[in-house]
Amino acid sequence: MSGPTASAQRASIRCSAIFSLNFGLRDCSFCKISDKALNPMAFIKYAYFCAFTSILCGCGYVFQGARTPNILTEELGIRKIYLATPKNLTYKPGVEVLIYNEVQRAFKSGNRIELVREPNLADAVLEGEIVNASFIPNSLTSSQSIFPVRQKTIEVTVATEFLATLIVSFRLVKPDPNIPYGSKLADNERPKNTVLWGTQIARSSRFLGNNQKGEFGSTSALINASEFDRTIQDSSRLVSQELHDSLLVMF
Repeated sequence: MSGPTASAQRASIRCSAIFSLNFGLRDCSFCKISDKALNPMAFIKYAYFCAFTSILCGCGYVFQGARTPNILTEELGIRKIYLATPKNLTYKPGVEVLIYNEVQRAFKSGNRIELVREPNLADAVLEGEIVNASFIPNSLTSSQSIFPVRQKTIEVTVATEFLATLIVSFRLVKPDPNIPYGSKLADNERPKNTVLWGTQIARSSRFLGNNQKGEFGSTSALINASEFDRTIQDSSRLVSQELHDSLLVMF
C-alpha cells in the first residue's frame, strides 16, 4: 500500500471516530478521500476540524448532553432553602428588611433555587449579617468655593462627595434536627447547626453631597441621608444578585 493511501485511510478512521463520539454519525463528509491519492482540500478541512474540536474541548464545551455535577443538590441533598431575616449589626435602621427583600427578589427571578416560607420545610437555612452600612466624606472643599462663589459665607470645610459602603455576610447552614430552627433556648443551650457554605460581599458607591451657601446644617443633612438611602438600595440589589450567582454555581 502506498504512503498517501495509508495516510488517507488513517485520517478517515480518526475523523470517523471523532464524529461518532461527538455527533453519533458513522461517516464523515470531510474524509471522502480517493483510494489512489490524498485529496489536499479534504486533508485541510480535516485539519481545521480537528483544531476546532480541540479548542471546544479545551474550553469545556461538550457536544452531547453532559452536565456538571453540583455540590448542594447531589452531594448534600439541599434542594429547598429558607431565607432568614438578616441580623442588622449597624446603626442604619431597616437595612435588614431591604436586604431580605432584594435577596428574595433575586432568587425568585432566577427560578433555580427554591425558597420556602417555613424553616421546617427547608433542607438548609440562608442566614445573613449586615456588618457595615454607612457613608463617609470622600471629597472635601472650602465653603468659599461653593457656587455662587461671589457670595461670602463662613469659612468651613464641607463634603462635596460621599462614599457609601455596604458589607453583608451570608452563610448556608443545615439546622440541628433535634432543635427546631429559631426556637428560644436557654443560655447554656446551643443548636448544633452545620455550616455548609459562607461568603462576605461588599459594595461601595459614591454620591454627591448637597451644599447650599447660607443654609449649612439645615437641609443638606436630610438630602445627603436621602441620597445614602438610594445608594444603599442600589448596593443591596447588587449584593443580592452576587449572592444568587454564587449559590447558583453549586446548584
